[in-house]
Order: sequence, then C-alpha cells, then structure tokens
Amino acid sequence: MNFDKYTKKAREAVSEMQAMAARFSNSQYTPEHLMLALLNDKTGAIISILKRANLNFLLTQQILEKE
Repeated sequence: MNFDKYTKKAREAVSEMQAMAARFSNSQYTPEHLMLALLNDKTGAIISILKRANLNFLLTQQILEKE
C-alpha cells in the first residue's frame, strides 16, 4: 500500500484502525476496526453522518467494542 497517495485523514484512520486491531489482539483488520477508528475521530464526518441518521454514535461504539 502506498500511503503517500492517501489523504492525511485517511492515513490517520488506517493508523488508528491498526491500533484498534492490536488493542483487541486481532491479527487481521476488519470493517469494525475501521469504524471504531472513525468513531474515535470526533472531528470526522462519521459523527455527523450518524447523527443525521438518528443513530447514537456512543452506543454504536460500545456495540462495536463488544464484538
């Protein structure tokens, strides 16, 4: 993967996703790890997207962390 072609935000999300996988002792990255990484970025678009969809982002985060 050539991270130089990614935006700064995308590189941060991938890095955070890798940290999430390590936190849960997973050797593979999953969509759940990426979603948790995006939810951890309080300035990212995912928070406003979930709010517009009337979804509770804290509850979503808690559910993903239990998986």
